[in-house]
Amino acid sequence: MRNLSETVLEIHLPAMQHPLLLPKMFPLREDTLDESPLIPGAEDIEGEDEDEELQRRLGDLDLESASYDEMWAALTPLERDKFLRALSDPSSELAQELLASEDLEKGRIEPWWEAPSELPQDQVSDSQNISLQLRIRRRYGTKPAIMSIPTSMVQAASASILARPPLLYNLSALCIAYAYVSRYFAVSPLASLPAGEPEIVEACRILSNLVPFLVDRKSNIVHSSLSSVITDLWSRFQPGQMTSTFFSALLRDAATLLKPSSVTLVSPSTPSVTLSTSDVEGQSEHCPDLENHSSANTLRVLTDLSSLFQQSSRSGPAPFQLSPPSQSSKPRPNHIAHKLTFYAAQVVGTPSPLLRALADEVAVRAEKMKFESQATHEEVQKRPVVDGVRTKAKVRIEELT
Repeated sequence: MRNLSETVLEIHLPAMQHPLLLPKMFPLREDTLDESPLIPGAEDIEGEDEDEELQRRLGDLDLESASYDEMWAALTPLERDKFLRALSDPSSELAQELLASEDLEKGRIEPWWEAPSELPQDQVSDSQNISLQLRIRRRYGTKPAIMSIPTSMVQAASASILARPPLLYNLSALCIAYAYVSRYFAVSPLASLPAGEPEIVEACRILSNLVPFLVDRKSNIVHSSLSSVITDLWSRFQPGQMTSTFFSALLRDAATLLKPSSVTLVSPSTPSVTLSTSDVEGQSEHCPDLENHSSANTLRVLTDLSSLFQQSSRSGPAPFQLSPPSQSSKPRPNHIAHKLTFYAAQVVGTPSPLLRALADEVAVRAEKMKFESQATHEEVQKRPVVDGVRTKAKVRIEELT
């Protein structure tokens, strides 16, 4: 069973790539070089040559203004390996310092889908109460209000569910990308980013790169399997930017966002929230009470994405594009909002058992990827270390009979 620190670190590793956290991740100022956990045997370094070389590489680095690439380039391969291994070990001193960072806690907003639900005090055990109190201390994002969906679109989606390939795996890709961006910026919901901030531009750019079928008007990409989704998404990250541990955590997020609730409340008086740009002209009939729909969380993902791109359009011309560029014209956010409304109609028109099966498949793949990552890590740790560098696995050539 995983302990609390393992769970917290595993979930927040993607957010640790955020530029605001880099000074915390690289405590390499000149006055702390001798104590740096990233430098193996720093306390045993002897000779003025070593000290001068170390200060030359790291002493002039301004952590307040240096980019991620500049700080990473300043480290030697051995120092990088030690740092990455420190992050992979939840009990390491560096990992614990990151988790306990006061600045990190102040600036981070936990995902809205992880907000703890209140339980009667007499139904909470002591251990559960401690865990609940720790979670309540954090700040969680508010649930996005759900967009209004034309009834005719839902009816069309229901009628065509068996006539053409469903967009369920595309939907899973959207949820994975949404979880990544939410954790990368440590903000929730995404539409809560202040208007005019560069983070809005960057969030739209990342989403456009990860799920180009969303922003490309002419896209006909329909993922036919979860493996297709994983392979495609993984290929869109820069080398070394994504790991199996990161991706496993994102898959668990996606499974949570995709899974329909087992029990839903029936409250006909609860109105749905209308997004003006996602209404279809000439259609005024909309699905009622979507806030209590069994797939409300999935609908909130689509709504938040729609709001984010609309907010980006109000800040000026669309600053996002496909990577690599494949079009001379940039997609209009209004078009993206319409496409997200279409996906929302697909969700409402899809039977819950299908969505539950999709969520279960994603959850199983997350656990499998996590297990494989742990097995690989254990195998690496067994390899001998020569001159401070862990050796690579030997290539075995066996005769197949």
